[in-house]
Amino acid sequence: MLRICFSVLLGIFLFALPSRLAADAAPAILVVEKVASNLTYTLNGKAVRRSEGILLALSRCRDADAGKDPELTVFASEALPFSSVTEVMGIAGKARYFRFRVFVFDKQKRAMYEVTYSKSLPFSMTVSSAVPR
Repeated sequence: MLRICFSVLLGIFLFALPSRLAADAAPAILVVEKVASNLTYTLNGKAVRRSEGILLALSRCRDADAGKDPELTVFASEALPFSSVTEVMGIAGKARYFRFRVFVFDKQKRAMYEVTYSKSLPFSMTVSSAVPR
């Protein structure tokens, strides 16, 4: 009986508890805004210093996260060019954040929307018969 209790407790601590903790982990939050002519980054409520850089800050945050597959939530100002948003997504990938959500916000309009990505489509300059007219 004692062996059964021990093996059940061991199973809970080795298998169930770590996966539950990883599932409950809150995503890291990155806010990207344009102030004057510079980009400013805020990671989990703390400003990222220019001397540190966004890649190093994201890497440190990723290393501190106990989850195996953490999520990064990016809030980008609408005043930014879209290329800045995709650059941040590439940097997040280098920092080993492979799951992320991107939201674009406008403070004046008090609006926000999510940017979602679908499967890639082939590009062609000719009209195909598969495309409805």
